[in-house]
Amino acid sequence: MALGRRGVYDGVIEGMHQHWKHREIVKVITMQKKFSQVMYTAKRVEAESGGILVSVVKLKEGHAIIVYRGKNYKRPKSATLNLLNKREALSRSLEIQRLGVIAENEEENCGADNIGEERIGFGGICID
Repeated sequence: MALGRRGVYDGVIEGMHQHWKHREIVKVITMQKKFSQVMYTAKRVEAESGGILVSVVKLKEGHAIIVYRGKNYKRPKSATLNLLNKREALSRSLEIQRLGVIAENEEENCGADNIGEERIGFGGICID
């Protein structure tokens, strides 16, 4: 299974439970770069799905999160009550992306011109 830009939402967990009908292990592929983000996602997948995190493997591009369903698996009736739906997850993803771009722009705009000069940025305004 591939984990898209929306992250962990109800469709991902439902897909995992569908996969677990016939197999014991599911591999979730994520393209996140930072290992801390990958571990956060892995723990979230583990908690929301009710499975057991086996390992996180570095791939050529991205990471693979391997989750075991457990012995004597029975599919839960409502597994995704506290997760976002597809539309809400996309809007959350876009908002996180916007915040990341704003933070990068503030760092670039408020960079020091000279070595001895320091600048402090507040909401896009740089103070010498």
